Amino acid sequence: MASYWEDKKVLVTGHTGFVGSWLVSVLQYMGADVTGFSLEEEVGSLYGKIKEGLDIKSVYGDLRNEDAISDCIRLCNPEIIFHIAAFGFVKECHSDPYRAYSTNVQGTLNLLKSIEKCDTVKKVIVASSDKVYLNTDREGYLFREGDPLGGSDTYSASKTCEDMLFQSFYWDYLASGNIAGCIVRPSNILGGGDHNMTRLIPSIYYNLSLDKKPEIRNPDAVRPWQNILDTVDAYLMLAERCTEGLSIYNVGPLPKGIKTVGEIADYVSGLYGVESKKVECDKTEVREMNYLGLSIDKIIKEQNWHPRRMLEETLDEIYEFYKSDDGNNTYDICMSQIRRYYE
Repeated sequence: MASYWEDKKVLVTGHTGFVGSWLVSVLQYMGADVTGFSLEEEVGSLYGKIKEGLDIKSVYGDLRNEDAISDCIRLCNPEIIFHIAAFGFVKECHSDPYRAYSTNVQGTLNLLKSIEKCDTVKKVIVASSDKVYLNTDREGYLFREGDPLGGSDTYSASKTCEDMLFQSFYWDYLASGNIAGCIVRPSNILGGGDHNMTRLIPSIYYNLSLDKKPEIRNPDAVRPWQNILDTVDAYLMLAERCTEGLSIYNVGPLPKGIKTVGEIADYVSGLYGVESKKVECDKTEVREMNYLGLSIDKIIKEQNWHPRRMLEETLDEIYEFYKSDDGNNTYDICMSQIRRYYE
């Protein structure tokens, strides 16, 4: 894989976010020529801690500004684009639906219109979500790529619109330009450095490190959980192998990685040597399903790709990350985990 990426010109949207930070780190490790386009990093973010160690070109801008993303693409002339940028927090999307749709839909359209005008782009990989499927809370069901779409909350619905937008725009405008497209629908992504306390894992680790009771909104909720490096590895593999047409793949864990929130909290609490301190919080207005399962049979059968990390290994790595991170050595920790993953 590394030889393919050597000096390859790559653009990553959303590179200052959690997933984007790990993606550009792995691309740098592989030798790619990387440009990132994103809003400025948040205080305390992973990108803010590692950016001095990264050798990439960083362009700050908003996808909702068509001129900004067009100028960025003209500047870097990428061959491959990873579209990771999104307004991706369930609670925040519920509170600000305008930003959710304007970023995830209009922002994506601005990007695609700019790609249509660029002669250098050969491949576009779009990060969708496992939450785009029409979920009726059917326990035990694993969503497959051909299942109907239809998000039931603002975040999920905006990502569903983005997914469908890319499919229609691809066949109408990009396919004739010999550009290959790939939609990836990832499950819940876990890894060190996630600073957003509205997400389950960082909030649990943070509270336990301070001997505080982690607040678990719904301990019985079932979700598929995957390692951030498995996610990035699948993105890179699909980008390398997609050569024509439009493909769609779920990316997530094997069935053993589909667990309840409570099971995650119990395991992480055990790493800190304490009993789980789950509490029921006040219910929010956000409509979330209790069960979400994801099938990765297609990517296994067609691409022979498998996740390398089991859920417990992932939680152990995150524990190791937070225990070792003093704010100054974060880049070294990331690169150590990347080397260990690939070597």
